[in-house]
Amino acid sequence: MGVSFIGAGPGDTGLITVKGKRLIEDADMVIYPGSSINPEILELSDGRKINSWDLSFEEVIACIVDEVGRGRAVVKLHSGDPSLFEGTSLYLHALSERGIRGEIVPGVSSLSAVAASLGTELTEDQALIVIRPAGEPWKDDYRFESGSIEKLSGYGAATASAMAIFIGSRYIREIMDIVTYPPDTEVSVAYHASWDDEEIVTGTVADIADKVEEIGVKRSAIILIKS
Repeated sequence: MGVSFIGAGPGDTGLITVKGKRLIEDADMVIYPGSSINPEILELSDGRKINSWDLSFEEVIACIVDEVGRGRAVVKLHSGDPSLFEGTSLYLHALSERGIRGEIVPGVSSLSAVAASLGTELTEDQALIVIRPAGEPWKDDYRFESGSIEKLSGYGAATASAMAIFIGSRYIREIMDIVTYPPDTEVSVAYHASWDDEEIVTGTVADIADKVEEIGVKRSAIILIKS
């Protein structure tokens, strides 16, 4: 018996995969990252639910090891797709060291949901740059670290390529100050794309920070810059 790392999709319950839905329904334990998972998806399972938002990495591993050791089916849910900024490889490695097999079940990325809501294509030009701030930007005491955002935005501007920035909406002003796209480049900030409370703010590199701060920055929003 192993553990399934399932992409729960962007939020709309109709966008979870058939395989993901089946595994959730059959799970004895479902571990989920707080409010980033639609509660209706959690209702698919009659098993035990564990909110991992306030748990450490080691505590989550311990939960999985204990449950799998009892011969039970474990699902660890991820918002969107498990392969994008979800730390899945760290869990797979730690569990492998303990003799536990992990399976990744892909999901519809929240970025795909953003594109759908905007009615646009992500790769109209040469490339799509997908990035997040360096460090641990989900922590409350985080201090902004740009990482490669500035450098890669230069490539994006030079090739008219789009840039998607995850986990960065709280730092929208800092990000817009360092990207090298022209000031009039279109920028969208999408919160809860595909959810009932979806909210999308559009503007430019020059004014999007003011617009986002006016309505209140959302932790789970995605920034999409399109030349």
